[in-house]
Amino acid sequence: MARLQQMYQSGQITEAQWDDLYDDMEGDRGDTTGVVRENEDPSRIGQMLDRVAGDPKYSIQNTRNMPWENQVSGYFDKNGTIKSSDSLYIGESNVDGVKNAPLYIPTSVITKAIRTQKGSRSAHELEKNDILKLKDGIKNAPVVIDNPARNAIIYVTGNTDARGNYIVAVFDKNNILHGENAHRAVSVYGRDSIKTLLESLGEDATVFVNNESKLNEMLSGNQIYRSLELLAKVELAGDRIADNGLPVKVRFSLEAPVEQTGT
Repeated sequence: MARLQQMYQSGQITEAQWDDLYDDMEGDRGDTTGVVRENEDPSRIGQMLDRVAGDPKYSIQNTRNMPWENQVSGYFDKNGTIKSSDSLYIGESNVDGVKNAPLYIPTSVITKAIRTQKGSRSAHELEKNDILKLKDGIKNAPVVIDNPARNAIIYVTGNTDARGNYIVAVFDKNNILHGENAHRAVSVYGRDSIKTLLESLGEDATVFVNNESKLNEMLSGNQIYRSLELLAKVELAGDRIADNGLPVKVRFSLEAPVEQTGT
């Protein structure tokens, strides 16, 4: 444990990587007590450090064709359907300007999302029902952000947590997952100010507004998004025209691609 802490403090691993590795060193995957085994097998620590160096631990081979509700229930119920090496598979990104690829959520990110706040550790106190609704929330997200400065896709959903904050899912773009390009979830949390999120984006970011009325509803007070001071580019769903001349209404698909067969 001390070795990992030294790597974090010296900048060899990021805060997100430190949090991910810390979760791996807890007891069972769903344990939110924050208790760490101090007599951790050194060989296991080495394996985790290898993963930080680029050896992916997680896989969607088991979950790719599994219904979302079954994936979430398997994680929470610990019934054996979700292995410690599994990631939950949400669907395909299909966002303009971003390589179309699977969206996946490592179980450690879910652990962090549902963990109760204790000390300085990252915890977002979401509930099982929030995770169950996440796929539909991403599918129908009023706002999707492509933020090259952070190498991130950000889905701002219309779902709210117990505190009334809108749930946001952040994905790190273009990870290699067992030889396949994929976008890895790094955080799922309730955001208390959508205005601050949008106004913090730089000029290289693009905000895809899929539901303008819902976005205005999500802003505090009587604000509307058109009154915000944004540096980022904004694209409205009704302004985007497909090859067939019709307005583009769907920005991304959460269905697995259909395998093409020869005739």
